[in-house]
Amino acid sequence: MSDSFRVRLRECSCIHARMQRKIKRRETHALPLFVGLRRAARAAFMAVAACSGGSSTSPQQPATAPAQPNAGSPVSAAAGTSAGVPNPAAAVGGRGSGASAGLPAAGMSGAQVAGGDRGSASVAGGSSANAGAEDAGLAADPDVGAASDAGAPPRTMQPIDPPVADDCIKDVSPGDHTYTCSGLTFLALIDPMCTEVACGVIFDIHGATMSGAQMRDNTLLYKLAPSKGYIVVNPSATSANTGGSWDTTNDPAKIAEFLKRTIKAFHVDPERVHVTGFSQGSDITFWFLCNEHELLASAAPVSGASNAALCLDDSWRPRVPILYENGTKDLASTIERSRSMVDSIVKQLMLTGGTQIAAGSGYFRKHWLGDNRMEFDYIEHMYGGQAVLDGHCIPGGVDTPTMGSNNFALNATTCTSGTIEIKWGELALQWFIDHPRLH
Repeated sequence: MSDSFRVRLRECSCIHARMQRKIKRRETHALPLFVGLRRAARAAFMAVAACSGGSSTSPQQPATAPAQPNAGSPVSAAAGTSAGVPNPAAAVGGRGSGASAGLPAAGMSGAQVAGGDRGSASVAGGSSANAGAEDAGLAADPDVGAASDAGAPPRTMQPIDPPVADDCIKDVSPGDHTYTCSGLTFLALIDPMCTEVACGVIFDIHGATMSGAQMRDNTLLYKLAPSKGYIVVNPSATSANTGGSWDTTNDPAKIAEFLKRTIKAFHVDPERVHVTGFSQGSDITFWFLCNEHELLASAAPVSGASNAALCLDDSWRPRVPILYENGTKDLASTIERSRSMVDSIVKQLMLTGGTQIAAGSGYFRKHWLGDNRMEFDYIEHMYGGQAVLDGHCIPGGVDTPTMGSNNFALNATTCTSGTIEIKWGELALQWFIDHPRLH
């Protein structure tokens, strides 16, 4: 047996062992999506090619993986590109996505989609690009000595015991449920996977004169997030399709209590608990940031500049990353109030940066960093169309006078005027995927 053949044989044995480890890891993942299988198949093909001698690369010089997009390059919100390279992952799924969302980024396993990527700052409608890095082949696998495309390893969704019902959450089966607790209604979308593995949870809170059903039509999170490993709950101040307003003195604590019940009943991953809310729901989101921030991984208030933000001072610990959006034409949460609040948050938390990381003809996005891994992003848009309050609206939904579950046209809340290039539900979901709790 020649020396070169022995070297090749040892190589093949090592590759086979690594493949066995990869297969075992896939079996333990709660979300063995087709992408993971595709990567394993590609790696197996490379192993076969190596063993057959089909590679022209010498044994002493490993094959080089295809060049990947620069992880620090900004993603174009319009084209979903990175450094001039088309980004096939202009979708929700970790820090490899552009402004459009809806599908896992290419080259990401289900566990990565659920856990996000902690290695770089969010940009554009999505984030910094290193899409498909793991799809490059063996060189993208840590088993062969190459670093992954970001700081911390992807999270794996852990198996859980069966969900446990209580006197409020009486049905813990998969499906679209309506719970009534403490006089409030909660619409909860439970994906089947969330009865078997530890999902995250997103509370999506409506504004005044709205409802949980109407908020669903504005953010579409109840459609976007479940397949990414999240339970989505829409609290509702009314059981009707519209017309409910919050008692901001008593209802926030009731919503927080239901959040805790949800975490307990479904064994929710405590590092993936998130809250977003519009207008009055934004005020409640800031209430959570002030009063229940130990529960939260990240938050995304929209169109609701709140005095509650004054609690976000240097003593505010643990830090919770925040994405905030407001419109220049907003007649309720005026742009003057919004900019003042943003300035206060930046000053109080001693944040640095303020770099514009994305822009279009009708919006821009800025990004700040602080200590304790604090991140703050601010999106300002020039959209309008809400019948009474013009820019007091949510871009990207279907709650218009002629669409959605809202039967009161003047109350329709989705933005309809301007060149609308962003979708709030997708931006919020990407923020949550990118920001699991780090403390």
